[in-house]
Amino acid sequence: MAGWKGKLPEERLGCCAASDEARYDQDGEIFFLEVRISPTPLPVAPRNRNEPDGFLPRPRRSHPLPLAQLSASKKNKTIKSTPPLDIPALRRDTPGCAATLHLNNAGSSLTPAPVHAARLAYLDTELILGGYEAADAEAGAIAAVYDSIARLLGCSPGEIAACESATRAWQAVFSAVRFTPGDVIMLSEIDYGTTWASAQLAATLFGAAIELLPGTNLHGNIDSAALAARLNDPTLPRVALLVGTHVPTNGGVVQDVETLARCARTAGVPFILDACQTVGQLDLSVAGEYGGNAPCDALIATSRKYLRGPRGAGFLYVREHGPFWHAVPATLDVWSAAMVEEPTCEDDRGAVLESPRYAPKAGARRYEVYERDYGAWVALGAAVDYALNLGL
Repeated sequence: MAGWKGKLPEERLGCCAASDEARYDQDGEIFFLEVRISPTPLPVAPRNRNEPDGFLPRPRRSHPLPLAQLSASKKNKTIKSTPPLDIPALRRDTPGCAATLHLNNAGSSLTPAPVHAARLAYLDTELILGGYEAADAEAGAIAAVYDSIARLLGCSPGEIAACESATRAWQAVFSAVRFTPGDVIMLSEIDYGTTWASAQLAATLFGAAIELLPGTNLHGNIDSAALAARLNDPTLPRVALLVGTHVPTNGGVVQDVETLARCARTAGVPFILDACQTVGQLDLSVAGEYGGNAPCDALIATSRKYLRGPRGAGFLYVREHGPFWHAVPATLDVWSAAMVEEPTCEDDRGAVLESPRYAPKAGARRYEVYERDYGAWVALGAAVDYALNLGL
């Protein structure tokens, strides 16, 4: 038997077995949870009218749910009411709930059946038509994913780039920063290992330096006065990039990204936000100058975590006319760049007199590449739509 103690919201218990123990406080939240792990599969409970065959029953609570959850709207600071989630319906949409106790949403969630079906449907089209032809036939579905992500974040579709993962999104936008010797990359201790690895490589290759965000603590609070003073101090090395992680992989910290964004914007320092653990779990908006709760210059996110999409897909948000809008990533291809000058005609020996010239596409699309998993991208769109329909 394994035990775990801590405060969890009720909806996180959707996959717990009846033999697990949960105690509730006066607000209807769990203050004690003990998960009993058996070496043999747990028996499947009989079906009732609310839960289908094969689904483990949820612990029953002794009093009703708290009032409707509140979340900030995407376009402004007003508060909207989100209806309570229909947990049995969500479990019916998630076949994996019948087979496993899955507690790894921070890594890769169980995918809902509608999301899986969207990916299979695209693959079936590829099976019949071929890869290029399927992308042409499904061009409308592929384009619609940009619209869905824009609705989720409160931005425009042109500010979204399709990426194969959040790591690829990070590498693309980070490579657009041109560091010079002595430039400072400002990180925090909760940033992901890939962020640190990239920053350390930039320090090695370009002579940049790494500094920790001043005044941060394990609760995600930021000393805004100390940060503003550091960013605007002309006697200290220039801060070329500020990186923030909204929610880290573990620890439960929710970083004060509004303060980070305000300080960075005032000082003219580019700000990249890692929202991999946020998108799909917390309300998130990049809308407006400071109208959203994450007004960053660039944002990276993945499909596979709390959005509950497939692996192999992610996206990058780039603020229109922000510091990354006209920046150029380290690599381009025939998708992210367009031919602006044709090659000159061949001479009498068949030699090309002058090569063609390419220029990066405008906006976020310059961070994309041509070859990617379009089926996973369409499934990501289905996952985003699923989350939006739940009121996220």
